[in-house]
Amino acid sequence: MNNESIVVIGNGESILKKRLQAKIDSFDKVLRINNYIINDFELFVGTKTDIWFNGANSKLVSPKIMPKQVIVAPPSEIIIKHQENLNDYIARRVGQDYNNLTLLTLEEVKKYETEVCSNRLTTGLYAIKWALNNFEKVYIHGFDFFINSKAHYYDSKLMNFVNNKILNKGHKHNNEHERDYVEKLITNKEIILLNDK
Repeated sequence: MNNESIVVIGNGESILKKRLQAKIDSFDKVLRINNYIINDFELFVGTKTDIWFNGANSKLVSPKIMPKQVIVAPPSEIIIKHQENLNDYIARRVGQDYNNLTLLTLEEVKKYETEVCSNRLTTGLYAIKWALNNFEKVYIHGFDFFINSKAHYYDSKLMNFVNNKILNKGHKHNNEHERDYVEKLITNKEIILLNDK
């Protein structure tokens, strides 16, 4: 277990409520998820990125500056479905050479899903579970669980409308269950909200 501190930065709209750049950038490790954007949001989301954690999602966009560590955690059903050509599938989805990334094992992904009692977690919850397995002190910030809005902090008003009204985004996951699970982790002091630092 790594005794460094890590902050897992979610992509929820609530991240724009507080300017926490200095706090975020002060962590030993900063983990960002999927299609995060830093430019124009630095005061709220910070500038540092050590780990890009993604789910090899269909609309995944590689960051402009590639962090040193890339971790991929697709749901177990995707790993099983593509197991014959998994390395090529993941490399193509992530847009990186397979040798430059770390793919969580099927066993690890299934362990997280079992612990949460859900067979398809959001990438953010896979990231939180991974951080808990690898770091002593885990902080989180910017997690809204797609409950009040399906938007990300970087979505335009048009994209927000498309996600909420047309695509019905966020419904592959049990968002309320995930929120309750993370709230339990916070209550049990297993993870810490960045606001509480």
